[in-house]
Amino acid sequence: MLVLVGSYPLIVGLVGRWLDSGHAGGTVLPGTVPGLLAACAENLALFLILFGIGAAIARPTRAELFATGFPGWKDWLLGLGYSVGLRMGLAILLAAGLMVAGAVLQLKGQSLQSLQGLRPEVENLLDPGALRNPVYFLLSLTVVSFVVAGFREELWRAVVFAAVLRLAPRAGTSIPRRLGMVAAAAVIFGLGHLAMGWSGVVLTGLLGLGLGGILIFHRSLWLAVLAHGFFDATSFVLFRVIDAMGALDTLLRK
Repeated sequence: MLVLVGSYPLIVGLVGRWLDSGHAGGTVLPGTVPGLLAACAENLALFLILFGIGAAIARPTRAELFATGFPGWKDWLLGLGYSVGLRMGLAILLAAGLMVAGAVLQLKGQSLQSLQGLRPEVENLLDPGALRNPVYFLLSLTVVSFVVAGFREELWRAVVFAAVLRLAPRAGTSIPRRLGMVAAAAVIFGLGHLAMGWSGVVLTGLLGLGLGGILIFHRSLWLAVLAHGFFDATSFVLFRVIDAMGALDTLLRK
């Protein structure tokens, strides 16, 4: 189960980085509603097949997958709060990283224009302009954010944790060991976003640290799914707002 499901993000990342997606504009997610639905179905089907095979072999319990119970209204609010906290944390780390990189460039006498290459290549993931379609936008806020990204990717993380804890129970006996497990999963999660470039890998890896911490310390798959879903949904909203302000081309440096 660990090999089958755990390697899934790496396969997706390599395919997204080095192979043509076959979609208009070369993005991982197509820019049309039918294409988006088809891509969502394909991604979910592939993951669920691997998960089904792995589950048939290992037979994990709901408790091992942190999937007992169902989220209540407090979980929805906490998930929203965590998504805000994660975004603020990433923004602070990104700003600090840019300041350090800028200082290094100045010391070397190089132009700050080099910092433009540090931007995550989100345009390789999707065409933000496609969000102008209200149906596409709604699907992005719901199906893409909470199901394809939130549920699928957090269930993947839960499977990895469950497999590691069954194979090496001591991995969950102390906070440092839990953090090590979370960090290892975050690295794989980040590499699953190679399509966004190496800066995207770093940022999504850091996001994976936060989401993994939520999952392992709250022992709740649903809370991690909600935090992940709200994070992605608000990202789509921000792209739409930036586009409405006429600043999308500037953001993407077209």
